[in-house]
Amino acid sequence: LEPHSSPPGRQPLSARLQDVLLQGIEACFAGDYDTAWSRFEQIETLDAAHPAREFYLATVLFWRNNVDHNNPRYDEQIRELLRQCLGKSQAMLEKDPDNIEALHYAGLAYTYLGRMDAHRGDFYEGGVKGETGRQYLEKALAQCEQRKTTSDQDACDLCEEIYFPLGAYTYFSGRLPRFLRLFDFLWFIPKGSTDEGLEMLSRAQARACLHQLGAQSLLISIYATFERDRIDQARVLSSDMIRRFPDNPYLDLQHARILLDHGQIRAARQHTDGILKK
Repeated sequence: LEPHSSPPGRQPLSARLQDVLLQGIEACFAGDYDTAWSRFEQIETLDAAHPAREFYLATVLFWRNNVDHNNPRYDEQIRELLRQCLGKSQAMLEKDPDNIEALHYAGLAYTYLGRMDAHRGDFYEGGVKGETGRQYLEKALAQCEQRKTTSDQDACDLCEEIYFPLGAYTYFSGRLPRFLRLFDFLWFIPKGSTDEGLEMLSRAQARACLHQLGAQSLLISIYATFERDRIDQARVLSSDMIRRFPDNPYLDLQHARILLDHGQIRAARQHTDGILKK
């Protein structure tokens, strides 16, 4: 593996690590969570100090709970994995405070921990962790702005990956009730913009490598749930997703709901017929 302390310019991921991550991510979106888990476990043998293993194992558990997201069965395991991811990221930052990869994973860990707290009703802790994660991500993006050299086109560009978690955080911060965002003394209340968040997520969906599918999936959910004037875009993106991953029942369920919103009842029924079997 390439050393964590990167040369000047954009930071391409190690090719071997990149391959393992992409295999695991695709398995996760295909609904093959056991294979995804085993792929991410391989990172331990590639680089035991890298935070990607713990973060992506946590995402597998998030996916397992997708249709039953209020079930706390994986909460403690997810939290522990994210804490380990954060610990490894901070160890990397002790050696190089400007390491974009470490800043990225620290931001991911904090924002996902904040998401966990918010889902369980602890909005104060969720806000504190989320804002901390945003600061890591913005620092990573600032480092990218200072480095003009582009990476090998065959490698994942870490600077493009940052737009997914930062865009997600920015969008949902912008959806907070206006009165909450006026209380400046609550320093942890995020300051976001839905337009800016959507712009970042669209960029990640177009240019990211590891987070491309995540950005596409999140845009589908946002368009179908909050941005109702973009339901046609949700249908196009969702059609692409189920074409690429025909075995995942969650994606079929999501697509069926979008079709129902379009009044395409017969087409929605075709997608729901096979969900229980899958």
